[in-house]
Amino acid sequence: MSATGSTSNSSIAPPHRESRRRALFPLIRSFFAIARDPNNTSHGARVVMTIDRQPIEQCFQRFAKDPAGARILAGAPSLYDRLTDRESLEAMPEGSLGRSYLDFMRAEGISTEELDRVVAPVEAEVLQPDAVRRRFHRHMRASHDLWHVLTGYHRDVLGELQLIIFSREQTHSRAFGWLSRLARVGPAGRLPGARELFELATRRGRDARWLPTAPWETLLPRPIDEVRCELGVGEPPSYTRYNRRPSGFGLMPEEEAA
Repeated sequence: MSATGSTSNSSIAPPHRESRRRALFPLIRSFFAIARDPNNTSHGARVVMTIDRQPIEQCFQRFAKDPAGARILAGAPSLYDRLTDRESLEAMPEGSLGRSYLDFMRAEGISTEELDRVVAPVEAEVLQPDAVRRRFHRHMRASHDLWHVLTGYHRDVLGELQLIIFSREQTHSRAFGWLSRLARVGPAGRLPGARELFELATRRGRDARWLPTAPWETLLPRPIDEVRCELGVGEPPSYTRYNRRPSGFGLMPEEEAA
C-alpha cells in the first residue's frame, strides 16, 4: 500500500546510490576538513549522509508510513515551511515554542534557509534523492535548530554533543553513534559533569516520542514547557557552556571567552 493517495509504490523505493568507491575520496576530504574546522556544515553533512545512507532511508520509510508524514510528503506544509514563516512566528505568544525558536535564531544569527542552501547541494550529490525524499530531507534539516530550542541544548560544543546524542536515539544515525562514542572519550567527555549530561541526553532521546512526525503546526504556538512535557522531552539540564579555544586546541567556558 502506498504512503499517500498521491504517492506511488515506486516513489518510496530506494533511489539510485553512487558507488562506495566514488563516495570514499570526498568522504576522506570531508574528514580532514572537519578536523581543521569542526563547524564546517557542508563537510559535516557529507560525512553524515555518506555513513548514514541506510538509517536515513529507514527514517524516511517510517516517516512515509505515518499519517502525519504522509500528508507532508503529499504537499502539506512541512516544518521548513512553518519555520521560515517569520511573520507567523513573530505573532506567537512570548514563551511559546515558535517564538522561542525565532528568538534563538535571531540571537545566533542563523537561518533555516542558509542551512538549506549549504546542505542541499551535498544531499543532491551524495543521496541523489527523488522529489519525495527531497521534501523529507528539507523537513528533517529544519528540525535541527528547533530541537536545539526544544531540548534546551545550546550551540556550544557541549550543547551540540548532547543534541547529537539525543538525535542518535531518535534517528538511529550511525554517524551520530560514532560521534557519541568519541565524545565520551574526547576532551568534552572529561569536562565536569559531562558523562552525566551525555547519559541524560541518551535517556531523553530514547524516552521522547518520535519527533519527525510531531504536530508542529499545533505545538509551535503553545508554551514551550507544555510542549516539552507533551513530547516527553523533559526539562532541559543546567550546564556550563564550553567553546573551543581560539587556538583550536582545548575547550574553555563560554564566560571566559566573553
